[in-house]
Amino acid sequence: MDGSLTYRLATENDLIDIINLLADDTLGSQRETLELPLPESYRRAFAAIASDLNQELTVAELNGDIVGTFQLSFIQYLTH
Repeated sequence: MDGSLTYRLATENDLIDIINLLADDTLGSQRETLELPLPESYRRAFAAIASDLNQELTVAELNGDIVGTFQLSFIQYLTH
């Protein structure tokens, strides 16, 4: 692995890779299933996240492959 890890906002085209990552985890394997075509519930969830200005779904790429993902939630706080 000689590339650099990069981060970017996820797109709907990344859903298969994201679900695959989630399903390939001890906890995720109990609740996620990678089936094609993807269940519509994943597309609806992605659309809700993407349209919410207080949410960001991010993917990490290494040498062009998605190797990680996280969701960042912005919470309003009184003093800032």
